[in-house]
Amino acid sequence: MEYNNNDNVVLKEERKSSTGWIWWVIGIIIALGLLWFFFGRSNSVEIVDEVNNPVEEVTSETAGYDENGLPLTGPLAPISNTQVVVSDGFPVEVALLVSGDLPNGCTYLNSPAQVRDGNTFYVNLTTRTEGETCTEALVPYERRINLDTAGLPSGTYMVDINGRQLSFELTQNNQVNFEAGSDK
Repeated sequence: MEYNNNDNVVLKEERKSSTGWIWWVIGIIIALGLLWFFFGRSNSVEIVDEVNNPVEEVTSETAGYDENGLPLTGPLAPISNTQVVVSDGFPVEVALLVSGDLPNGCTYLNSPAQVRDGNTFYVNLTTRTEGETCTEALVPYERRINLDTAGLPSGTYMVDINGRQLSFELTQNNQVNFEAGSDK
């Protein structure tokens, strides 16, 4: 309220802002954009060969398994070097050191999968593609993959990673014997 000099009360009416509806429209547009971002995108991964030609589309429902029972979650990673590293301690730990070059900046490594059948370890290292605008430069990678060797007897073991074969030898049983030295 305002008062003038004659002590008469002059009421001033406040007008509501006419821009309030603009904020509602902006909020609705943002909400629709978020809904499209989270629910409108496909859950599939396009498999691309070395020349970036689409080969097939793999979804979580169509992802298969190879002949060794390992999941194929994408194309196999290109591998240029592999090495088996056997630790000196006990229990013996065995790891694969794998390196190579990914074809572009949108290709990433998946977690490796492994299974053992007798004296052979089968390991798959696959890739996935994320993004649409990618650098076309090769992206080098190095990955250490620990093999599950706990409880294995001594002997020679084969490793098959993405079709490449290597071998290593356990010179002693990799089993902890809790009964040794016991009087019971």
